[in-house]
Amino acid sequence: MSTQPEEAHPQTDQINASSQDKNYIVEKLRGAAVMYGPAIVLDLFEGTSVLLIAFGRLSDQRGSKAAHILRPIMAVGTFLPWVYLLIVRPWHMNWGATDEEVHKALPGDELVPHPTLESTRAITVRAPTREVWRWLVQLGQDRGGFYSYDRLENLAGADIHNVERIVPQMQHLKVGDFVPMAPVEWGVPMGGFTVVTIEPESVIVWRQGWPEDVERLSSSDARRRGTWAFVLEEVDQGTTRLTLRERSGRKPRMRDVIFNYLFIERQHFIMERRMLKGIKARAERAADATTMARPS
Repeated sequence: MSTQPEEAHPQTDQINASSQDKNYIVEKLRGAAVMYGPAIVLDLFEGTSVLLIAFGRLSDQRGSKAAHILRPIMAVGTFLPWVYLLIVRPWHMNWGATDEEVHKALPGDELVPHPTLESTRAITVRAPTREVWRWLVQLGQDRGGFYSYDRLENLAGADIHNVERIVPQMQHLKVGDFVPMAPVEWGVPMGGFTVVTIEPESVIVWRQGWPEDVERLSSSDARRRGTWAFVLEEVDQGTTRLTLRERSGRKPRMRDVIFNYLFIERQHFIMERRMLKGIKARAERAADATTMARPS
C-alpha cells in the first residue's frame, strides 16, 4: 500500500492562529484591567462625587434616606482630588528624599534638562555600596525582576520573577544593554530602557527606548525620552544611600500628561516604593549573612 504525504490543513492552521489571537487579546485586556482598573474606579468615584455635589443632586429636601447615606461619601470623593494634589502627590513624588537630594543635580539630569515631570525618591540601606550594587544591576523583566509585587505584576501578565539571590550571569550590565519593563510580546514601543551611563558601584542611568532607537535619536528627540538614574552614595563603611530620580521628556502632549496623572503615577509609586524596599531588604540580608559568616 502506497503512502501519501500528509496534507496541510489550512483551516486548522487558521483556527489555531485565531485562537492565539484571542488569547493574546484576553491577556492584553487583563493586563490593562490590572494596571489601570483601580485608578479608573477611583477617578470615576471622584468625578461623580464632584458632579453630584456641584449640581445639588444629593440635596436633602425630601429627606431621602439614600441621599442621607450618600452625601458624606460623595463629600469625601469631592475632597480627595485636592488632598491628593496638595498633600499626597508632593509626598510620594519625593518619597524618602531630603530637600537637598531633591534639589541637587544628579547624573543623567543633563539628558533631560527641562523635564515636564520629575520625581526623586531615596532610601537608606544598611549594607556596603558594593552589596547594593549587585542587586541593582539585576533589575529587569527578563532578569532578576524588580523586587516589587511580582504577584500583582504577573496578574497583569508581565511574567516577572523576583530573584532572592545574586545571579552571576546578571552581573555584567554595560552601556547599550536593554532593560525590559514588560514582555517583548506586548509590543509596547517604550516597553523598556537602554543603559546609557554606568559607573560601577556608583551610577546607572537608563533612557527610555530600544538601543537602536536611542542611538539614532536627534538631540531634540532624545530630550523627550524619559530617564531613570540610580545613584549610590556611601554614608559610611556599612551604609549606603540609594537615590532614584525619574525625569520625563519636555513638551509632551497634554493627553499624555493627563493620562499619567489620572491612571499611572499612583500605582507606579506603589510599585517603585516596593522596589526600593525590596533592594534594601535583599542587600541588608546578604550583608548580615556575610558578617555572620566571618570568623570572629
